[in-house]
Amino acid sequence: MHVFSKQCRFFGILLLLFLSNCKWTEQQNVKGRFAVDSKDAFVLLFSTNVRGYIEPCGCTSDPLGGLDRLAFVVREARQAFQDRLLFVDGGNLFFDSTKKQAEVDLCQDEAKLNILLATYQSLKVAGTLPGPFDESRGAAFYHSFLQKYQIPVLNEMPRPGQILDQSGVKIGLIGVSSNIDFSKEAQRLKNEGAQIVVVVAQAHTSSVRTWFQGVTDVDIVILGQEMSETPMPAELLSEQGPWLVSAAMQGQYLGVVEFRNISLKKTGPWQIDDRLHKNEMRSRLLQNRAQSLKKQIKDAALARRSFLEKQLRSIETELINEKKMPSNQVEIPGPFFKFRAIALHKEITPLPEVQKKLLAYEKSIPHLVSKCEANTNCQPVKPGEPTYVGVQTCKNCHLAAVNVWENAVVEMAGKNEKGLPIKQRSGHSLAWSTLEKKHKATDRNCIGCHSIGFMEPGGYCKVSEIDFRKNVQCESCHGPGSLHALSGDKKWIKREVPESTCRTCHHVPHIETTASFVYEDKLKLILGKGHGEALLMRLNHGSAKSQ
Repeated sequence: MHVFSKQCRFFGILLLLFLSNCKWTEQQNVKGRFAVDSKDAFVLLFSTNVRGYIEPCGCTSDPLGGLDRLAFVVREARQAFQDRLLFVDGGNLFFDSTKKQAEVDLCQDEAKLNILLATYQSLKVAGTLPGPFDESRGAAFYHSFLQKYQIPVLNEMPRPGQILDQSGVKIGLIGVSSNIDFSKEAQRLKNEGAQIVVVVAQAHTSSVRTWFQGVTDVDIVILGQEMSETPMPAELLSEQGPWLVSAAMQGQYLGVVEFRNISLKKTGPWQIDDRLHKNEMRSRLLQNRAQSLKKQIKDAALARRSFLEKQLRSIETELINEKKMPSNQVEIPGPFFKFRAIALHKEITPLPEVQKKLLAYEKSIPHLVSKCEANTNCQPVKPGEPTYVGVQTCKNCHLAAVNVWENAVVEMAGKNEKGLPIKQRSGHSLAWSTLEKKHKATDRNCIGCHSIGFMEPGGYCKVSEIDFRKNVQCESCHGPGSLHALSGDKKWIKREVPESTCRTCHHVPHIETTASFVYEDKLKLILGKGHGEALLMRLNHGSAKSQ
């Protein structure tokens, strides 16, 4: 019994040491991302153009985003700053298009929005603004969801601006989508004791730049309608301020503005420290370029390969130098703010309770889709209108082209859900299997780019009717082929395929960056004997001449 008691005490001590170490590690992680060594500090967190993305698209090698990762970083910031924190959203939170949402998608849309807004509510979001994408199911639908989760609409307050006391730091908050008199409203807030005035603007960059010329009592403007795929640098709008910031789109980044030495602020614009932001954005850009070059090298002709390898070595050297930059740079004296946009990459730990909801949502997709599709009737084909017939029909006359399609497969570097490197095979003929591996084969948000004719005239509108339409087939590029198959007349098929056709699916976040999709290089992967052989020769000849 005495020996057993000693063993219990021994294992108890080990457990305490383990738990202490976990707590110390957690504190170190918080200090690493949000190092606060003064009470005279405050952090503003913001999202912009989320567009209903609650999880990252799995089409790229290292996709960014995820509501569970955003929630983890917000909680992390709150651990560091306590209540000296404000989290706001810039609008276009609900959907990714101004196009009226189809009724058949309602079940999935509602499930996603319940998770999104419940999470934002738990993170104590101070409010949002209606953007042009938000009301694509109507204004009543938009406002009913915000009311359900008690999320304020910033430009519908009794007054345009309000003061929020965040643990002794008084923040003036204004939400605008038109050119009201910002100067008077900001001046009122400052006169009533606001130490920092933040404006959330749901408007285009050009409008915001015009509106805020000469406005001196606003400190930060959050650009809610920025369409950039990566966060733009902070911009001083006029000599006396304010500063314009954004966090890009589709929930891939979280914007962060850390104010320091607030009590020392008198007049004039804040000083800015965006060294870390510039370094991170530069590193991300270099990583994307390196990834793109590696893909090109695999399929390049020998003469071009040496040129690309030289470029890759140069970029890898730059990346090494970027990583050598000191992390403990001397802070700016006096009042200043640090600006950065945190990339929500896979190495960030997902917040468990939000991750659990996302996993439950994924499992429920087949039921949600089936529920809404049960009451849906697809539009009948109009007389004389072409329909999609599938690759097997094309194969009857274009066997060589279909062989090229089947064999156009590449091996790509990627990362698993834990951020560890993996290899994965990719190609148009494997498009459906990639969905199946990720349990997305019934997800109406995904299948349109992994099959032919989804929600298109002459195609299909129900997941249950996928049948022969799986994968990116001939008709994805050349259009529905029934009339061409019947007559053999080439006028009934699109022979020339412009880059714009490809980019209906190959766009961010389905690719790393817009520049990472090089049209000519992608064509070389899908052309061959019996399928654009002459064009392939011209492209290869052009590449050789450019060396």
